[in-house]
Amino acid sequence: MTPRAEPEVPLGELPELFDDSVKSRSLAYLFVAGATLAALTVALPHPERVNETALLLLALAALVIGAVFYLRADRTREWQLHAAVAVGTSLVALANHYVGPGLLYALLFSWTALYAFYFFDIRLALAHLALVGALYGVVLADQGQSVVHWVLAVGTPAVAGLAVSRLLESLRRQAAKAQARALALRESEQRTRLVLDSAPDGFLAIDEQGTVTAWNGAAERLFGWSGEEAVGRRLRDLVFTEAERPAHDERRQSLLDRPDPARIVSVEVELRRRDGSVFPAEATMSSVRTGDEIVISAFIRDLTERHRRRGEREALLGEQAARAEAERIAEMLSGMQLLVDATLVHRSIGDMLSELVTRIRGVLQADAATIFLADEAQLQLSASSGGPPEQPPDPIPFGEGFAGRVALTREAMVSHDAATDLEDPSLAGLGVDSLIGIPLLAEGEVTGVLVVCAAAPRSFSGQDIGLLRLAADRVALAIDHARVYEREHRIAETLQRSLLPDRLPHLPGLAVAARYLPAASEAEVGGDWYDVMAIPGGRVAVVMGDVAGKGLEAASMVGRLRSALRAYALEGHDPATALDQLNRLAWTEEAASQMATLLYAIFDPADGVLRWVNAGHMPPLLVTEEAPRFLQGARSVPLGVLPFPGFEEVSSPVPPGGTVVL
Repeated sequence: MTPRAEPEVPLGELPELFDDSVKSRSLAYLFVAGATLAALTVALPHPERVNETALLLLALAALVIGAVFYLRADRTREWQLHAAVAVGTSLVALANHYVGPGLLYALLFSWTALYAFYFFDIRLALAHLALVGALYGVVLADQGQSVVHWVLAVGTPAVAGLAVSRLLESLRRQAAKAQARALALRESEQRTRLVLDSAPDGFLAIDEQGTVTAWNGAAERLFGWSGEEAVGRRLRDLVFTEAERPAHDERRQSLLDRPDPARIVSVEVELRRRDGSVFPAEATMSSVRTGDEIVISAFIRDLTERHRRRGEREALLGEQAARAEAERIAEMLSGMQLLVDATLVHRSIGDMLSELVTRIRGVLQADAATIFLADEAQLQLSASSGGPPEQPPDPIPFGEGFAGRVALTREAMVSHDAATDLEDPSLAGLGVDSLIGIPLLAEGEVTGVLVVCAAAPRSFSGQDIGLLRLAADRVALAIDHARVYEREHRIAETLQRSLLPDRLPHLPGLAVAARYLPAASEAEVGGDWYDVMAIPGGRVAVVMGDVAGKGLEAASMVGRLRSALRAYALEGHDPATALDQLNRLAWTEEAASQMATLLYAIFDPADGVLRWVNAGHMPPLLVTEEAPRFLQGARSVPLGVLPFPGFEEVSSPVPPGGTVVL
């Protein structure tokens, strides 16, 4: 295989080896060195032709310029450096004039020329060299010196400067390639880490001593140990029971003795969670040598659900000994599963419960069904196949009535005394004879009671209870999830509404209007927001944004971004600077999905100019007497995608009467 050649990097895209502060301080040293040479010339014996006063004035000027550039090194701009080099070249030319013929001061031209070749682009350096040649040519013509001096003063830095420029260019190209390779390596590591973190099974790795070196998010959820807590501890002490540890040590030693990535060992073991509970798991392990070390990696899959399903299948097959009864049970079990699946698609508790009581009647061939939900040790009638009663009945305390006894004992019950135990007034005229009550349990807590009713000749048996139990856990979990969702939905919706402005500011000479239309109430709350604020200078700032994701997390991220942007705006930052700082906030968020598109604009009524920065959002629309048009500009990536995206500000005049739509 032929190795792939590394791409050439254009010169204009090469990184700078020195920042402006280094260039400024280096230039300051040159000025101070030149001033020192001039002072020594005056202080030491020298020819009478030397103009001491002029030379001292030049030394003082060079010293002042050097001090300024040294003290302002962190605020120096590129054009100031070019101007200073040109001034320095002029001072050297004047020094040569006042000192008279000689090569010592002519060599000072080499300082400025070599500085230009060392720190500037080669074309600009050649321009500075041309200035050196022109000024020194004037001095030599005035002094009547030969062209040899000019060739030495100009040719020497030209040859040396070109060599230095080529060397620096080579260094910059090597630095660019090194940066590209490092970036590619980081991206590869991030992709690998993302794949492992998003894997549905737990992933872990251990070294030769059995110490954990890697632990993904699924492993955290599976065992209850965070990555920070697990890494650095011995795996055998962390997740294995006392009975499993010897077998683990043998398997680990076997993999260490024969490290081979193609050799995969898969075993079923019992593992222990942080809370001490034990669960069956499948561990798929392999070992690989990395340098002088051997790393053992493993994927862990929880087999609890698989064993549960296997037990259900075995129980079902056992019941098929009586063919006719088994067929009836299989049909009812299928219907119960369809019932549970149908209810799980609803996000609203009311819709889910209405669907549930309707389907139960068909599945169990019952006459009616009722669901009571628990709230503070009381049961409230929440759904009935007979429809809502004219007047809601009083809550039933745990332990009272048929449903209350089911909730208190947390056990399924059958009653054949419907006249006493029927607690749904809308079913009184159905002639119900028998009832089944099933507690709905989620995380060990009673969330409600399911009551199924039948009239003669239909009556319930223990087998009916068994069928309802298969669905009860899932129904309870669905109710619990629906409650959690509705609660989080209300919190997130309230938070999102609170983050939108209650009213828009009144701004002289401007009219501002906004309209917010959220999705249907059952939809998840999103991360959309807008804001309008008056900022210093009589200007107005507007923002339109959209955080990736839904629910409480997205609404919380909106709050952080909105507060931060308001602070940056009130501090007077321009749009590009404000978004750079806002991007650093989004980039530091731990959640990988915290990305946001945003359009931030500032309008100044004084000059009628709109300035904006677009971070992956739709462009603004300008509506004037002419045809409406989108204000296109340098769009950048959304916030949180790159650490240094480089946002670019764009501006456009807005004529009187014009409208900008975000």
